[in-house]
Amino acid sequence: MCLCARMAGNFVVLVLLSLCAFCYSYKFLVIFPIPGKSHSILGEGYLRHLINAGHEVTYLTAIPAKISSPKLRNVVLESNVEYFAIDKAFDIAKIINKEIFLNEYGHILDAMFGIANATIFHPKVQELIMDDKENFDAIIAEWMFNDLYSAFSAVFGCPLIWSSSVNAHPMLLSVIDEAPNPAYTADLIQSASVPPFSFVERVEQLWILLRMKYLQCTAVSKRGKSLPSYKAVQYNGSIVLANAHVATGEAMRLPMNHINIGGYHINESSIIPLPQELQSAMDNSKHGVIYFSMGTVLKSRGLPDSIKKGLIKIFSELKYTVIWKFEDKLSDLPKNLYRQVVKELSLIYHDRPVSPGAELVHWVEHVVKTRGALHLRSPALHVPFYQKLYLDLFSEVFGCPLIWFSSMEPHSFLLSLIDDHLSPAYTVFNWDRQYSLDFYGRVKHLYLFLNLIFDKWKLKDIDEIIYRHAYKSAAQSRGRKLSPLHKVKYNASLMLGNSHVSSGESFTLPQSYKPIGGFHIPDEIEPLPKNLQDIMDKSTNGVIYFSLGTILQTHPNTKLFITHGGLLSTFEVLRFGVPIIGIPMFGDQFINVNRAVRKGFAKRFDLGQEPVNVLIDHIKEILRNPSYREKAKELSVAYHDRPVSPGAELVHWVEHVVKTRGAPHLRSPALHVPFYQKLYLDLLVLLLIIFSAFLFVTIRALSLFRNNSSVIEKKIQ
Repeated sequence: MCLCARMAGNFVVLVLLSLCAFCYSYKFLVIFPIPGKSHSILGEGYLRHLINAGHEVTYLTAIPAKISSPKLRNVVLESNVEYFAIDKAFDIAKIINKEIFLNEYGHILDAMFGIANATIFHPKVQELIMDDKENFDAIIAEWMFNDLYSAFSAVFGCPLIWSSSVNAHPMLLSVIDEAPNPAYTADLIQSASVPPFSFVERVEQLWILLRMKYLQCTAVSKRGKSLPSYKAVQYNGSIVLANAHVATGEAMRLPMNHINIGGYHINESSIIPLPQELQSAMDNSKHGVIYFSMGTVLKSRGLPDSIKKGLIKIFSELKYTVIWKFEDKLSDLPKNLYRQVVKELSLIYHDRPVSPGAELVHWVEHVVKTRGALHLRSPALHVPFYQKLYLDLFSEVFGCPLIWFSSMEPHSFLLSLIDDHLSPAYTVFNWDRQYSLDFYGRVKHLYLFLNLIFDKWKLKDIDEIIYRHAYKSAAQSRGRKLSPLHKVKYNASLMLGNSHVSSGESFTLPQSYKPIGGFHIPDEIEPLPKNLQDIMDKSTNGVIYFSLGTILQTHPNTKLFITHGGLLSTFEVLRFGVPIIGIPMFGDQFINVNRAVRKGFAKRFDLGQEPVNVLIDHIKEILRNPSYREKAKELSVAYHDRPVSPGAELVHWVEHVVKTRGAPHLRSPALHVPFYQKLYLDLLVLLLIIFSAFLFVTIRALSLFRNNSSVIEKKIQ
């Protein structure tokens, strides 16, 4: 009886401890201080997901959160709104008339530094920082062309998580890894170019990157900040959670601690019903609906009267119902035009963890569903060898997508099949017995790298002969012409690697590389043989084992969305598969719209630079040509076909950083390699010294030889 009671008591304790483990919550400091509606939407996305997951949040914001919860503490920084007046800074009429230049880095850096400075020295923030009783498990700060918020992690002694509201950007990536190569990476703000680039465009991207670095340094130093000491915390970010997805951006190489969670702000479970009048208008529209919105920052009421009248006139000539998101009243509207102030989309939460086996199945199916996963292809593939470089066999015969599988950790020649070579300055070859990144090790890795490139070059003709001999007949029997090997090898859609960051390195990997290490392990483990089970059960000291072996877009009647091209809008149209007409005004809107045009689900209209009747031509083209809607639906499949929802991934990675004490295993080794080592400048100096010494000895030897010859000749005479 006593034994039973003791066992029951132990069971109750065990259950209580288990419940405590599940109920444990973390405390986060979330910093979204920019006084802009779209930034507020993203900030509240973090609040909703983290609070739903049971965590406590202290929220530094310029715009009070609409969420009410005992787990939320709002710290409202009213002065940020006064410092950066959105209505004045984003006056649409002044943007059209080129009185305001929002795409100049100098202005952007000054504005973001001003907001950061106002935030840090705000009395409420100072009180928070100075209170030694305040503790947090992690800092989540919005990165927007300023790194000053990284100091919060040093003050509170906890990990830092950056949140990015834009696609991967050189300044952002340089905080956690290296700035991507401008030969095939577009700048989001000052360039509307989309790779592959021409020579002039590549020079332009390089100039933008160098100028941006200069402005970033001067923006800090001219305000009395000490950049060297600041660097100690500037690069201390554990991960970046980015409001980005490859369906809307470029398949550029990203470090493993840059996690895309684009679309996490969309609440699929609780879409707000439309007002009755608007619902009836959409339901009763015989030909469909066109929705026109300039987003949350730009106000349609600020448009010049001539443009307003021109838009109303062209909308009145359409047979479609037009809904215009307009902040003020509009008079004399045609019957097919509705003015509506549409409420913002609410936000979403899901859960994340996925087994490696499930991810394997997902990505294989993903390639088939998306017709070869073209959206995952790296733009570096289109850059010639002298600018950058890039290499499939059976797929050419069978005319289907190719998926590479690698049984080992990613290495340079493996990744060169789908992207670019890794730098041997901080990459150890898989077959190298010594793990060394000292001077001798890096020289050896460079030698092996160049040697292997030379060997592959020598064998290329033999490879081509074998390839033709083995596959030409099979291809011809299927009525296909065999392409040259150098074109076929680089045509893979995806690479699945038996690797994981916990056992390997945190390399910068292309998005078409998916680590699925551990997929071979079954979910259900078979029981041991009886004799072995008995041995292990009866071993009192243990066992040693030894072995060698969005509201309107949701309506099915919506045919077209006219938008400013913001990233939130882009995700929403892909969520519901609606084509767009983009009217970019500032920031990354130009490149977002250009990418949408290139991907085939959009047209671009430059407000104030093109006559208004061009807009009607674009509208007719999209509504007449089904390819725009088909492409939007196709990319919508790519957006949805993910192993985990973005909201669930947000919660997972935030918790992951805390659980692993800052996720040091995700940090890129490139951060620890100085610039001169990446370029092998120290090797160049050594070679110059050796060459100079050899040249000096040779000259001295020749000089001595001539002198001796002269002496001998004199003696003979």
